[in-house]
Amino acid sequence: MYDVKKMKQFDVPFTPMERLYTRLTLLIWGVLVIYIAMVWQKIPIEIPLHYNALGELDSTGSKWTMLTIPIVTYCFWSLMNFMMKHPEWGNYPARLNEQNAEAFYTHNRKLIVVLRNGGSLFFAFVLAEMVFVSLGIMASQGITTYATLLSIFVILPLAIGVVQSRKIQ
Repeated sequence: MYDVKKMKQFDVPFTPMERLYTRLTLLIWGVLVIYIAMVWQKIPIEIPLHYNALGELDSTGSKWTMLTIPIVTYCFWSLMNFMMKHPEWGNYPARLNEQNAEAFYTHNRKLIVVLRNGGSLFFAFVLAEMVFVSLGIMASQGITTYATLLSIFVILPLAIGVVQSRKIQ
C-alpha cells in the first residue's frame, strides 16, 4: 500500500477544458445572481418550494429560502476545491503506488472539477427554476427534467470517471 504521508506533491496544471468549464459555470452563476438581484422586489413573498412526483405543488415558503441554494452551492464548491488540494485523501484502489500516484491524483482532480461544476450547474438550474416559476415566467419542469439534469451533470460523469480510473495501471 502506498504511504500517503510520504507522498510527493504533483503540480499538474489545469487543462484548457477544465478552465473553460469552470469559467462557464462561474459566469452562469454570476448572471443568475445579478438577475435575481434585479428582480428581487418582483418576487412574491411566498414562493413555490417543492413539487411532488406528479408535478403538483406541495410546499411553499419565504422567498428568502432561495438563498439557501447559493449557500449550499458555495459550501459544495469549497469542499470540492479542498478535495482537489488534498488528493491523497481520496478513496483509491489498493494498487495505488509511487509510479501511478500522479495518474490517480490527476484523474481524481479532473473528476472533481467535472462534478464540482456539474453539481453547481444543477443547483443553478434549481434556483433559476424557483425564480422563474415564482415570477410566472415558466411552469415547474418536474421530476423528469431534474433526473435528466442530475444524470447528465453528476451521475454520468461519475460513472465515466470510475470506468476510466480502472484503466490506470
